[in-house]
Amino acid sequence: MRKLAIIVNLAKRKAPTVVKKLIREMEKKNVEIFLLKDSAKYIDRKDLGADEEKIRSNAQILISLGGDGTLLKAARIVKGENIPILGVNMGSLGFLTEITYKDLNGALPLLLNRKYYIEKRSMLAISVSRDMHKLFALNDVVLSRGASARIVELKTFIDGNYLTTFASDGLIVSTSTGSTAHSLSSGGPIVHPSIDSILVVPICPHTLSNRPIVVPYKSKIRVKTLTENSVDYTIDGQIGGKLEKGEEIEVSLAPFQVSLVRLKKKNFYELLRKKLRWSGCSVGQE
Repeated sequence: MRKLAIIVNLAKRKAPTVVKKLIREMEKKNVEIFLLKDSAKYIDRKDLGADEEKIRSNAQILISLGGDGTLLKAARIVKGENIPILGVNMGSLGFLTEITYKDLNGALPLLLNRKYYIEKRSMLAISVSRDMHKLFALNDVVLSRGASARIVELKTFIDGNYLTTFASDGLIVSTSTGSTAHSLSSGGPIVHPSIDSILVVPICPHTLSNRPIVVPYKSKIRVKTLTENSVDYTIDGQIGGKLEKGEEIEVSLAPFQVSLVRLKKKNFYELLRKKLRWSGCSVGQE
C-alpha cells in the first residue's frame, strides 16, 4: 500500500493532532497522502490537497477519522471504486467504524501489509425527478416535513405497484446497514447487514396501521409528494434538498458496494449488545 487517502472530521477535538501524527508516520514509510483540500488547508499541508475525483483515481485505501458520519461521507466519495475504507472512531457510539484512534498505531502495519478482511455493504442510488444526477447513500434517504408543523403526504410505489400514501412526519428508505441508524429510532427493524434488502419506514404515521416494511433488494421505491408545503430530503444525514408538490424521488440499490476494512472478524450480535447497551434479563440469575 503506497497511496492513502484520509477523510477527517476536524470538528472532533483530537482529530487535528491524530491526523498530523498519522501523516508523519505514513510519510516515514514513503506512503503518498491525499486529503480533501479544506482539510489540507486547515492543518497547513496544502501540498496534500486533492479533490474527490483525484482520491477516487489514486487512493489504494482510505482512512476515515471521525465517526460513522465521516465514514458515510467517505463511502459516497469512493462510490463505485474498489477502495477499502478503515473507519477510525474519534467519538463514542460508532456502528460502522472499526477501531478507535487509540488503536490506530497497531492497525497501520496491518494496513500496509494488507492483513485485513473486507466486508461488503450495499448502497442506495437516489434520483430526484428534476435532477439528472444520481446521489448515493450507505445508510438512508429521509423525507421529512422539515420546519413545518404540518404532516406530509407521500404517495409510495414499490416496483411500480402502489403501496399507500403515508400521511406522516416523513419517510425513511434505508439499507440494511442503515437499519441501526435513523430507521431504528423511528421504529424500524434491525436487519443483519449481510442481508441485501431495502427498508421503508414511516416517521410518526397518522394512520397507526402504517408499519415499516422490508422489501427485496432488487426493488425500486418511488415516492411522490402530494402536500402543498415542500418536503425536505436528506441523504445519510448530510446532503439533500427540497421536493415541491408533485415531485418524485426514486430509490434502489446502487450497482456497486462499498468495502469496509475489518481487522478481525466480529459478531454482529455482540456489537448490538455493546452499542445498544442491551443488558439482558437477570431473572433466575445470581
